[in-house]
Formats: sequence, structure tokens, C-alpha cells
Amino acid sequence: MTAFEKFQTGLENVLGPVSQKISSNAFIQAIAAGMTMFLPVTLGGAVCSLLANFPLPAVTAFLTSIGIGPILQAIADCTIGLMGVLVVFGVAYRYAQRKEKNPGLAGIFALSSFFAFMPATVGEGETAVAAFKASYMGSSGIFVGIILGLFVSWLYCRLADNKKLMIRLPDSVPPMVAQSLSPMLVGILVFFIIALVRFAMSLVTDRSLFDLINALIAAPLMKFGATPWTFMFLGLLSNLLFFIGIHPVSVTAVMAPLLITSLTKAIEEFSTGAPLSNLETLVTYMTGSFGGTGSTLPLLILFLIFAKSERYKTFTKATIIPNLMEINEPVIFGMPVVFNAYLFIPFVLSSLPGNILGYLAAKTGFISSVNPAMMMALPFTTPTVFKYLLIGGWKLLLIGIVQFILITLLYYPFMKILDNQALAEEKASAEAGE
Repeated sequence: MTAFEKFQTGLENVLGPVSQKISSNAFIQAIAAGMTMFLPVTLGGAVCSLLANFPLPAVTAFLTSIGIGPILQAIADCTIGLMGVLVVFGVAYRYAQRKEKNPGLAGIFALSSFFAFMPATVGEGETAVAAFKASYMGSSGIFVGIILGLFVSWLYCRLADNKKLMIRLPDSVPPMVAQSLSPMLVGILVFFIIALVRFAMSLVTDRSLFDLINALIAAPLMKFGATPWTFMFLGLLSNLLFFIGIHPVSVTAVMAPLLITSLTKAIEEFSTGAPLSNLETLVTYMTGSFGGTGSTLPLLILFLIFAKSERYKTFTKATIIPNLMEINEPVIFGMPVVFNAYLFIPFVLSSLPGNILGYLAAKTGFISSVNPAMMMALPFTTPTVFKYLLIGGWKLLLIGIVQFILITLLYYPFMKILDNQALAEEKASAEAGE
């Protein structure tokens, strides 16, 4: 047995029991299955988002001029932009399905509860209008969706176990009608409890559940300044939050003012030919990911080259193009990365190799300048390789190549474990079918 095989076996021995314990938990299974349920939707939305925000301005301008660009963006907003809505239904559906209850009804209860916790007006005073805020239904609503999906579905299943709460109808009643009327008391109790929870919250705070969760994450982070160490920490935190299903929008909301302040100052210095006083900070921030949060592009390329299981071969081919353009939601929620014990270590730590390399390159003078105006102007769908080349030239590109190699090495043993497990499951399934 080679040293690598011993290391891989050790990882399996340590992470295997943890993964088995997590994967056997009904709540974790519901989260994973609920998120993968909508992979075709997120993948379709990712492709539309990619085309609507294509990194070549000429292509974007052409699509906009013929009227297709706004339509593609609208589709992206109604797919990826509704991830919170999809997640709450999917998680509730899968939990109830596992408990052998009516999954569609559980999903509807959870979805209704999701909107019940959402403020029904946008604006204040005379300018207020009856509407739901779009961000609550998207990235800001994913974690709330997970919580409510699990809670409401669990509550429905527990109440449905009580036969006294289920209305019994004569056999002469059509099954479709009976299925609708039977859990009527359960539905009343579910929404009564939801109303009590929201009322209790209103006595404590005037914030919605969505704003409260985002504020609890973002408020402590606002105390940090724009330093390399801040961006290293925020990168790790973004990875950790995404791993547990919380979109790192709260972290990026903190990053944005810090980054814009740093970029504005750097652009002023760059235009006069002066050295960039915050060069280390900018380069550290830039090199924090390779293919979206968690640097999932190296992981997909590993699967593309080395995977033996059909599951990961097929999945990689379907998701690698959007991932090349920094769109990795299909990977996060489709693989899924969320609550995947085998990917916890490499996913969370993936930002460090680039952060450290970028910081050292700027600190030692290997990288003496970058183009902050280009950094601000490039669309988020610009592939990392081109981004590095346009902003920092061949030196930053070289750092990116080393970064990619290090992240690939970080992911490799964990990727092999996942692929071997999937291959074993496929072989067992094939043998059982013979």
C-alpha cells in the first residue's frame, strides 16, 4: 500500500463514520435530497445567467439589442433567484416522503409558512406597496427555507401521526377529495402554531425572520477593517456558510463596502501612477477562489479526468461550463456539497492557498501592481484565468496556476473517496438488478 493509499484509507476511517451518521439523519437527508431535487432548474438558470452576463461585452450588447438579454436574465431571476422558495418546498417534501406522509402537502404547508414569515410590504409610509421582496425568495431566503422546510414538515408529520386529528370520511367519498379533507385539522394547527411563532417574534423584535438571520451574521463582521486578514477570514466564513446551506450573501454584503472603498482608493492612486497602498489587500481578496465560492472548479476537473462512477462523470459534464464562468450553485446544491462530510475540509479551506499565495506575492514585491479599474469593471462571469491575466498580467496568472494546483491537491483524496463510494453503489445496484 502506497503512502497516498494509506492516507486515503485513514481519511475514510475518520470521515466514514461521521459521514454515515450525518447521512443517516432524517433532517440532513431531507436537506441534501431537497436541494438536489431542483438541479435541472438551477442548471437551466445558471446557463441563462451565464448568457445574460457573458464576459464578452459585445455578446452581451448583442443579446440586449435583440431583446433576448433581458429575457435570459428574467429566467435566471426566476430560477436561481427563487432558490429560497425551491429549497423550502423541496426540503419539506423530502422529509415527509421519508416519513411516509403526503410530501406534496408538507411542501405546500412549508411554502405557505415561508411567505407567512415574509414582510408583505415593500417601502415605508405612503410609499409602501403590497409586495414580497425578491431577495427574500432568493439567496437571503435559503437558510430560512431550510429551517422552515424542516420544522413545518416535522410538525405536519407529528400531527398526522395522531389519528384523532385526521378526519375519517366514508368510502363513498372519492379518494382525491378524501385526501384533501382528511388532514384539514392538521393544517389548521400547523398555521396556528406558525402564527404563534410569528407573534412571539413580533414581541421581541420588529425585524423579519429573514432580516434577523442576515443581521446576526453580518453585524459582527462590520467591525472588521479592509485588511488581508479580514478577507482571509471572510473567505473561510463564506465557505463555511455555503457548506451548511447558507448563501454567503451576508458576508459579501460586508465585503462590498470594504472592497469598494479599497478599490476607489486604488483607482485614484493607479491613475496618477502612484504605488497602490492597499495592494496586499486587493491581491489577497482576488485570489480567494477559483471557480466560485469553495473553488469547486478544480474539484470538477478532477472528476472529469479521474472519475470512474457514472454519477460523477455525468454530473461534471452537466455543470462544468457554468462553473468555468464562476456560477457554482448547481455544484453546491446538486452534488451536493451542502452537509457532505467528505468535502467539509477541502471546501472550507479552499480559499487559503490562494489567499496566502496572493498575500506573499504582493508582500515580497513579486506582484508590484494590479489594475483596480479592471478589477471593478469585469463581470462576475469572467473565468478566473482571464480575470487574473487582465488584472495582474502574467505574474498574477502564474500565482493562479499555482493556486489551482494546490487546491486540486487539496481536493484529490476526498474526490477519490466520493468516487469510490459512488462506484461501489453503482456496482451493487447493477448486481442486484441481474
